[in-house]
Amino acid sequence: MGLFSRMAQQALQTLSKDEIEQLMNSAMERMLSTMTKEEKLSFIQNMVEKGMVNLLASLDDDDKAKLIKSLLPQILKHLPTERFNISE
Repeated sequence: MGLFSRMAQQALQTLSKDEIEQLMNSAMERMLSTMTKEEKLSFIQNMVEKGMVNLLASLDDDDKAKLIKSLLPQILKHLPTERFNISE
């Protein structure tokens, strides 16, 4: 890990959870605006495959069930569900 990465990690340790969330959202918007369609698709795939593992690691099955019940309708609003059969 380079010097800049270590400095960034130290800076993040001084921020509140709300400040980190705002920073992440801002960085995500900026990053996505510069990506090609292929890069975005790859990034999303990677986030789901690798990032979700980390995000869900400490949750029990009840928490995960509550989360999917809350998130799935929101996710489906943004996807063309009429183009595929999600029951398969």
